[in-house]
Amino acid sequence: MNAAEAGRPHAVAPELSALLAEAGRWVEETGGAFDPAVGALVEAWGLRGEGRVPTTADLAAAVEASGWDRIAVDPEADVVVRRVPGVRIDAGGFGKGAAL
Repeated sequence: MNAAEAGRPHAVAPELSALLAEAGRWVEETGGAFDPAVGALVEAWGLRGEGRVPTTADLAAAVEASGWDRIAVDPEADVVVRRVPGVRIDAGGFGKGAAL
């Protein structure tokens, strides 16, 4: 899903669709304090590796590509749309719990 073309519907498994819909409910419930659409920021800062300080331009691009409002989930049709290029889901905040 993270590699799907932006602006086009991408079919996902019903389980993933339901999981993303639940994540969206948590985004709303927490007023955005929980937001799994931060993959671009995680990558910019190198948080899954040794870490780094991004350039101003890289950080600005990551901010533009982050935020749940840049993702559309249709759990009825099992479809996800990445509204902007570069937006990615980081499952670190919910993936492990879902796996259990």
